[in-house]
Amino acid sequence: MARAVSIFVGLAVVAYYVLNHSTAREAYSCQGELTSAGLSRPETVVFALDRNRWWLFWAVDDGNAYIELSDGYPTLYSGLDESSMSWFFYLGPGRGIPDGIFSALSSKLQFRRDSDTFFKGTCTRTG
Repeated sequence: MARAVSIFVGLAVVAYYVLNHSTAREAYSCQGELTSAGLSRPETVVFALDRNRWWLFWAVDDGNAYIELSDGYPTLYSGLDESSMSWFFYLGPGRGIPDGIFSALSSKLQFRRDSDTFFKGTCTRTG
């Protein structure tokens, strides 16, 4: 009986760890220019990558990207694909042309918020 309890406790600890540590968050503060309707202005963007760990082999994509502009309105990019040193993210479930790209090598971020709003800037890791 004691052996069964210890096995159960061990499995519970492993399950807790897997469920609560299945993503790794990288947070950035990005300085750049936001262009909307042909007008550009300086913008600071909060950008976070939630990267799925390797044991989430059933996950459709590699994680999520969160972007928040100074207006406080966050945008979730639910599709995240890692390709070498770049991360491509998408607003919808379909693939094709990515809505944004983040280069881990140069810390450059570019994304499209909607049909006529674009951001391009450089990021500094904050967490």
